[in-house]
Amino acid sequence: MTDVERVFAEWQQQQDNPERIKLTPTREKLLTKQLQRNSPDELILLIRYAYEANTREARFWRGEELSSNGRKYLGLDNILRSTKIPHRLDSARRWRQRLDDHQVKEGVILSFIGNLRQQSRKKAL
Repeated sequence: MTDVERVFAEWQQQQDNPERIKLTPTREKLLTKQLQRNSPDELILLIRYAYEANTREARFWRGEELSSNGRKYLGLDNILRSTKIPHRLDSARRWRQRLDDHQVKEGVILSFIGNLRQQSRKKAL
């Protein structure tokens, strides 16, 4: 799978009917252009941010903010707009870092609880 296909597949699977969404020449050109400036992982992160993040910016794109009037802005041409990619990537990286930090904290808490349970079981024996 090429980088263009990989990034497109990430966006495609986010769609309501992914099997109906095709890699058109226009989309391929856009992805090829953006992949000259950004890594596939960065573009995939940005797509995930657009569809999953609970930030005002991402909610607006999904039509969940009042100011968007229910209109969605999730086309590749919008998400990967050249003039906005640097800012959007910064936002996506901060979002990813918060997720990573939360998972670490959650893992530490669950590990701590698990250790307490093991200790109490040993004492009970």
